[in-house]
Amino acid sequence: MWEARGGLAKALEHREKALELMSKEMEPTHPENLIGLDLIAGTLMGQELWFAARELYAKASADLSGAYGEGRVELSRTLNQRAFGVDMARERFQFAIEDRASSAIEAKLRDPEGTQ
Repeated sequence: MWEARGGLAKALEHREKALELMSKEMEPTHPENLIGLDLIAGTLMGQELWFAARELYAKASADLSGAYGEGRVELSRTLNQRAFGVDMARERFQFAIEDRASSAIEAKLRDPEGTQ
């Protein structure tokens, strides 16, 4: 809801609070916790806070380090994959910016007067 209204900072605040409350009541492996992490990471990426999103997943994975309970090893792998996914999304975003800049420069070189 907040994202739709352009309030990414407010959305982030609410999502972090919701995850904090859920985390107190549920096991780390509960699917709702991963959904909460994904929502927060998505909100961070929407604000171009790539490293914060990656760190969110990396920290959650590190918190499971050495835990061999049911589903924890698999969740740790999943979190590491999501962290890698953030890196890939950041690179795609950067490439898109560079592509647009290159296209603008090429257009200017083809038509320096801007007549076309």
